[in-house]
Amino acid sequence: STASDSRQGGEIFDAFVSYSPQDAMFVQQILGKELEAVCGYRVCLQHRDLPHLSCCSDTVGQVAEASRATILVLSSNYLATEWAELDYRSGLLPVLQNPQQPVLVVLLGSPEQALLYPGVRQLLAGRALLQWGDSQFWPRLQAALPRLARDQDSHYYSVCQFPPNMGQHLSQLISHI
Repeated sequence: STASDSRQGGEIFDAFVSYSPQDAMFVQQILGKELEAVCGYRVCLQHRDLPHLSCCSDTVGQVAEASRATILVLSSNYLATEWAELDYRSGLLPVLQNPQQPVLVVLLGSPEQALLYPGVRQLLAGRALLQWGDSQFWPRLQAALPRLARDQDSHYYSVCQFPPNMGQHLSQLISHI
C-alpha cells in the first residue's frame, strides 16, 4: 500500500486539476469527463469549479491540499498564464514540495519546450509525466492516481461532503455546490 492509498480520507476531491483557461476544452471535455464519468473520481477542475478565484494562491493551495492528488496540465498556455503568475505558483508550491501529495503532470506538447521555462525542470523532476497522445496515456494515468477507497459511485457532484471545518468556506468558493 502506498502513502497515497493509506491517507486518512479527509480529502474532498480525488484530484485537483490545474490548467490554463485556453486548455479548458481539453480538460473539461476529455480529461475531466474520463476521470469523473468513466473512472468515478471526484474532480475539481480549476476553471470550471473555481471560476472567479482560480489565480488566488490561498484558494489554489487549499483546494490542492483538500485533494488526494494534483494534476497539472502542462502546456505552453499553462506556462504563459498560470505558471507565469507568482501568486498562483506560490499557492501550489507547498503541494509541489509535499512528498505525501501525489502530483501528476500531463504534458500537452513537447517536454523540451516546457523545459525552457524557469522552474519547470525542478517541477518535473521525480514526477509522474504523462504525455497526451501516448497510446498508454489512460492506463498510466489511472495507475498513477491514488486508488479509490469507496465502493459506491464517487462522482463528486452527488457525494461531495465537506469536513466540518472546511465546508462553509469551500462551498462558498466552489460555485456549483
